[in-house]
Amino acid sequence: MFCGCGSHYVTQKLNERRGQNRSMVPRLLLIIIIAVFIAVGGVFAYQFGAGQYRETAIQFETVAWGSGFSSIPQSQRVVINNQSEWTTLWRQAFCPNSNTCSDPPTVNFTASTVIAVFFGFAPSNGYKTNVTQVMEIGSTVHVSVIDAEPRNCGEPQIILYPFHIIRIPKNQSPVVFEERVSYFDC
Repeated sequence: MFCGCGSHYVTQKLNERRGQNRSMVPRLLLIIIIAVFIAVGGVFAYQFGAGQYRETAIQFETVAWGSGFSSIPQSQRVVINNQSEWTTLWRQAFCPNSNTCSDPPTVNFTASTVIAVFFGFAPSNGYKTNVTQVMEIGSTVHVSVIDAEPRNCGEPQIILYPFHIIRIPKNQSPVVFEERVSYFDC
């Protein structure tokens, strides 16, 4: 029976709103869950993603450097973490034909890692190899190397084998060598 007082209309609208509110609860809950996942994912990505790619400079000290007479005939990059490898490399590089070889410079391998960079054969004077920077990027050590090569020099033919050997604080991380060639005119 319809009384014309509008109560039926009000009751109908209240029931419609209750139905809408019931259907909005799952939507609101879903939005909250998605927002929580996004927030947690962002924190996780920062701590275990972007956070691990921070760049930190690693101080290094030159152990030996020169344009001179190493005996490593081709370009070579070596990471050394023990005395046996160090002695072997030193003798290979600087005393290949001699039983009277001086001992390599002292390195405490419990506290240090040695990184050796050999240019290889250089056909004339002026060739050099230099470690310019060591960085820890994430879980990798990056060693920047510049090989300097002369152009238009008319230099006398002197066979050289440039090298640069450095020491860094002990590090067992993988090493990546980033190499660049720099040319210069005499």
